[in-house]
Amino acid sequence: MTHNILVISFLLSCSLAFGQQDDPVLFTVNKNPVHVSEFDYIYKKNNGDKADYSQESLEEYLDLYIKFKLKVEKAKQLKLDTLVSLQKELAGYRKQLANAYLVDRDVTKTLVDEAYDRKLQDVNVRHLLVTLAEYATKEKESEALDRIYLIKEKVDNGADFGLIARTLSDDSRSAKLDGDLGWLTAILPNGFYGFENAIYTLPIGKTSQPIRTKLGYHLIQVLEKRPARGQMNVSHILIRKSNNGVPVAGAREKADSLFLAIEKGASFEQIARDYSDDKGTSKNGGGLGFFGIGMYDKAFEDAAFSLQEDGQISLPIESKVGWHIIRRESIKDYTNEKKMKSSLKSEISQNDRFDYAREKKIESIKEEAGFTEDRELLKRFAQSLNQSFYSYKWQMPEVESGQLASYGHEESYTIKDFADYCKQNGRQRMRFDKEQDLQIAVAEMYDSYIDDLTVAYEEANLERKYPDFKALMREYSEGVLLFEVTKDNVWDKASQDTVGLQAYFDQHRDLYQWKDRAETTKYIIETTDKDILKKLNKVVSKLKDSEAVKDQIESEFGETVFVEDYTYEKGNPEIAHLKWKEGQSEVLIDKVKNEATIKHINQLLPARAKTLKEARGYIISDYQTVLEKQWVNTLKEEFKVDIRKRVLSSLVK
Repeated sequence: MTHNILVISFLLSCSLAFGQQDDPVLFTVNKNPVHVSEFDYIYKKNNGDKADYSQESLEEYLDLYIKFKLKVEKAKQLKLDTLVSLQKELAGYRKQLANAYLVDRDVTKTLVDEAYDRKLQDVNVRHLLVTLAEYATKEKESEALDRIYLIKEKVDNGADFGLIARTLSDDSRSAKLDGDLGWLTAILPNGFYGFENAIYTLPIGKTSQPIRTKLGYHLIQVLEKRPARGQMNVSHILIRKSNNGVPVAGAREKADSLFLAIEKGASFEQIARDYSDDKGTSKNGGGLGFFGIGMYDKAFEDAAFSLQEDGQISLPIESKVGWHIIRRESIKDYTNEKKMKSSLKSEISQNDRFDYAREKKIESIKEEAGFTEDRELLKRFAQSLNQSFYSYKWQMPEVESGQLASYGHEESYTIKDFADYCKQNGRQRMRFDKEQDLQIAVAEMYDSYIDDLTVAYEEANLERKYPDFKALMREYSEGVLLFEVTKDNVWDKASQDTVGLQAYFDQHRDLYQWKDRAETTKYIIETTDKDILKKLNKVVSKLKDSEAVKDQIESEFGETVFVEDYTYEKGNPEIAHLKWKEGQSEVLIDKVKNEATIKHINQLLPARAKTLKEARGYIISDYQTVLEKQWVNTLKEEFKVDIRKRVLSSLVK
């Protein structure tokens, strides 16, 4: 027995020695070690391309990191890490960060690549539908399948798809159009991933097998495929051709005359504001923003996507609501594959196809953890139930003992644990159809239960399995502690220590000086008429009081004026074009916004020292720097720092 203990002790000491050689301690703070791996990770992350591993660079960053660790050590000594508010914040961050590790990354990449490829193609589709509730009984599902296969047999035997859709499809809207859904593009909404797979893999003209979605069973045909139109940003001017069902006389002629006015140089935005019947967009010059296929009338869409250049304007085109003049503003760039895939990854994470990546991850976690289960025990439990299982009144029956599921030798769960889960999830139980087979319902709840357990098991082991996750969590938790302890010892102290702040200011008054300054007023006027602006500028130069200027301009010229007062130091680019002299002004015209700005120098002020009140923000910032240096020196005296210089030298490249 003693011999075995000695052998185990020897093996453990060897293991620790090898571990320390692989990842030696670089320095300690209050005897707490910081290993090379931790320092190397943070050094590379924060220095980026400048992480050259030179002696100077390493020593400079080591000094910063030691100061950081001293502050964290102080926070732990003060037990800030036990604060409930900080623990909740950290738990929330951990949950958010963990989500990225709870899906299969290879599967996710495949899904993103697939979505990107599909985004490059539009598909013209028709279908017919046999409706079926998402959680239907076996009998109803069987009826729906029998019906869809009978319909498919008719189509396969040569029946006209459009005629069958008109007479047998449960989608009354598309049935009127021979089942036509028009042009579609990825990504389809939640619940339609199978439908999307079908339209992007079916050959043109072929009929799909029955495809299940949350609406029921579909038969699908692809009519055409084309390069994707993508999304376009447009503005438009609308002249309605009817008003409450009554035709508007001269709508076409009015649209033509507005188009000719724009052709001759009239402002598109101004005409939209003055004449467009689309009151939702007229105020902002007709801007509709980005839109994609299937969002608007086909005639509108075709006309917009036929515009080849930004700024190009269409002839008046007729839609169901009236006549449109369309201007192309920009088109979404699909050529930047990296940017597109990044955007798609975010979009896919909110889509049901992401469940596939999660399922794959759960399977791999189970396999890696040595997951076992007793389905016979589960079956016997289901056999002991009656229909009350589907009601909130259900009471748990006596259950047999025995292990239902386990993750290796680490965690195990009994049938009673699962029964407790069923009891607590009454809403899920009551969701089932009361005619549902109890074996199927229990199996579905069990699968959800095991999925939750598996995710929780993986979450609990993330730090052990993923060094980058462990590093991120350490970085965030120490960052939170740093914020709290620095706030108490530096930031709040600097702003609240009025005596110390005054003393610091008295010693450093020469650092806080005003340069020569100009008191100015900016007048913003909604006109670009040069004759009016010339007269307005004379009023500005004549009257010194900005409110008097505003009143005279608005009463005399009928123009709305916005007044803003500023004080600028000499050399400020805002007034760089103005001669440094009282009474000087300049007029700036913005044709896009249809407005002008008059900047006027009211008074010049000489250079002088700032008061404490005027310089308070700068003084507090500088005083914080002083307090932080003093605090760090105190921490160095309080906590011993030991640097392993040989280890540091080994990092130099």
